[in-house]
Amino acid sequence: MKEAGAEKFWERFDKERKAKGFSIKSITERLDLSYPLLITQRSRQIYPSVTTACKIAKILDTTVEYLTTGEELVNMAEESRGAQGANQKLIPLDVVLAMSHSSEEDMKLVRRIYRLPAED
Repeated sequence: MKEAGAEKFWERFDKERKAKGFSIKSITERLDLSYPLLITQRSRQIYPSVTTACKIAKILDTTVEYLTTGEELVNMAEESRGAQGANQKLIPLDVVLAMSHSSEEDMKLVRRIYRLPAED
Protein backbone atom coordinates (compact mmCIF):
# COMPACT_ATOMS: atom_id res chain seq x y z
CA MET A 1 0.00 0.00 0.00
CA LYS A 2 1.86 3.06 -1.33
CA GLU A 3 1.71 6.12 0.94
CA ALA A 4 1.57 9.64 -0.47
CA GLY A 5 4.98 11.31 -0.28
CA ALA A 6 6.82 8.19 0.84
CA GLU A 7 8.45 7.83 -2.57
CA LYS A 8 10.26 11.16 -2.01
CA PHE A 9 11.25 10.08 1.51
CA TRP A 10 13.00 7.02 0.11
CA GLU A 11 14.57 9.00 -2.74
CA ARG A 12 16.09 11.42 -0.21
CA PHE A 13 17.06 8.45 1.99
CA ASP A 14 18.95 6.90 -0.95
CA LYS A 15 20.57 10.20 -1.89
CA GLU A 16 21.86 10.79 1.65
CA ARG A 17 22.80 7.15 2.19
CA LYS A 18 24.87 7.04 -1.00
CA ALA A 19 26.50 10.41 -0.26
CA LYS A 20 27.60 9.08 3.13
CA GLY A 21 28.73 5.74 1.69
CA PHE A 22 26.24 3.58 3.61
CA SER A 23 24.70 0.40 2.28
CA ILE A 24 21.13 -0.42 3.22
CA LYS A 25 22.46 -3.45 5.09
CA SER A 26 24.80 -1.30 7.20
CA ILE A 27 21.96 1.07 8.07
CA THR A 28 19.67 -1.78 9.14
CA GLU A 29 22.47 -3.13 11.34
CA ARG A 30 22.96 0.28 12.97
CA LEU A 31 19.19 0.57 13.43
CA ASP A 32 18.96 -2.95 14.84
CA LEU A 33 16.18 -3.44 12.31
CA SER A 34 15.31 -6.31 10.01
CA TYR A 35 16.83 -5.86 6.54
CA PRO A 36 13.74 -7.38 4.83
CA LEU A 37 11.46 -4.95 6.73
CA LEU A 38 13.33 -1.87 5.55
CA ILE A 39 13.57 -3.20 1.99
CA THR A 40 9.83 -3.93 1.98
CA GLN A 41 8.97 -0.46 3.27
CA ARG A 42 11.28 1.10 0.71
CA SER A 43 10.04 -0.95 -2.26
CA ARG A 44 6.37 -0.53 -1.33
CA GLN A 45 6.96 3.15 -0.57
CA ILE A 46 5.71 3.03 2.99
CA TYR A 47 6.98 5.47 5.60
CA PRO A 48 8.98 3.90 8.44
CA SER A 49 7.78 4.39 12.00
CA VAL A 50 8.54 7.75 13.59
CA THR A 51 11.16 6.14 15.82
CA THR A 52 12.86 4.48 12.85
CA ALA A 53 12.71 7.70 10.79
CA CYS A 54 14.38 9.59 13.65
CA LYS A 55 17.12 6.97 13.89
CA ILE A 56 17.63 7.01 10.11
CA ALA A 57 17.93 10.80 10.14
CA LYS A 58 20.50 10.63 12.93
CA ILE A 59 22.57 8.00 11.13
CA LEU A 60 22.47 10.04 7.92
CA ASP A 61 23.28 13.25 9.81
CA THR A 62 20.14 14.97 8.55
CA THR A 63 16.66 15.72 9.87
CA VAL A 64 13.35 13.90 9.64
CA GLU A 65 11.95 17.12 8.20
CA TYR A 66 14.39 16.93 5.30
CA LEU A 67 13.67 13.25 4.64
CA THR A 68 9.90 13.76 4.72
CA THR A 69 9.52 17.19 3.11
CA GLY A 70 12.83 17.97 1.45
CA GLU A 71 13.01 21.14 3.52
CA GLU A 72 16.33 21.68 5.20
CA LEU A 73 16.18 23.28 8.63
CA VAL A 74 18.95 25.08 10.47
CA ASN A 75 19.36 25.17 14.25
CA MET A 76 19.47 28.71 15.56
CA ALA A 77 20.21 28.72 19.30
CA GLU A 78 19.43 31.68 21.47
CA GLU A 79 22.91 32.81 22.43
CA SER A 80 21.70 34.53 25.56
CA ARG A 81 20.95 31.21 27.28
CA GLY A 82 24.41 29.69 26.78
CA ALA A 83 25.36 26.40 25.18
CA GLN A 84 23.80 24.04 27.73
CA GLY A 85 20.38 25.64 28.11
CA ALA A 86 20.07 27.00 24.60
CA ASN A 87 16.57 27.20 23.21
CA GLN A 88 16.85 25.57 19.78
CA LYS A 89 15.11 27.23 16.84
CA LEU A 90 14.64 25.30 13.61
CA ILE A 91 14.44 27.59 10.61
CA PRO A 92 14.17 26.68 6.91
CA LEU A 93 17.54 26.96 5.21
CA ASP A 94 16.15 29.17 2.46
CA VAL A 95 15.02 31.68 5.10
CA VAL A 96 18.47 31.69 6.71
CA LEU A 97 20.10 32.26 3.32
CA ALA A 98 17.62 35.00 2.44
CA MET A 99 18.37 36.68 5.77
CA SER A 100 21.96 37.22 4.67
CA HIS A 101 20.69 39.42 1.81
CA SER A 102 17.91 41.21 3.69
CA SER A 103 17.41 44.79 4.70
CA GLU A 104 17.52 45.72 8.38
CA GLU A 105 13.70 46.00 8.45
CA ASP A 106 13.29 42.54 6.89
CA MET A 107 15.75 41.08 9.39
CA LYS A 108 13.71 42.48 12.28
CA LEU A 109 10.54 40.94 10.84
CA VAL A 110 12.15 37.51 10.35
CA ARG A 111 13.59 37.61 13.88
CA ARG A 112 10.15 38.46 15.27
CA ILE A 113 8.39 35.72 13.25
CA TYR A 114 10.84 33.05 14.37
CA ARG A 115 11.24 34.53 17.84
CA LEU A 116 14.98 34.92 17.46
CA PRO A 117 16.94 37.14 19.81
CA ALA A 118 17.54 40.69 18.58
CA GLU A 119 21.04 41.51 17.44
CA ASP A 120 22.95 43.84 19.71
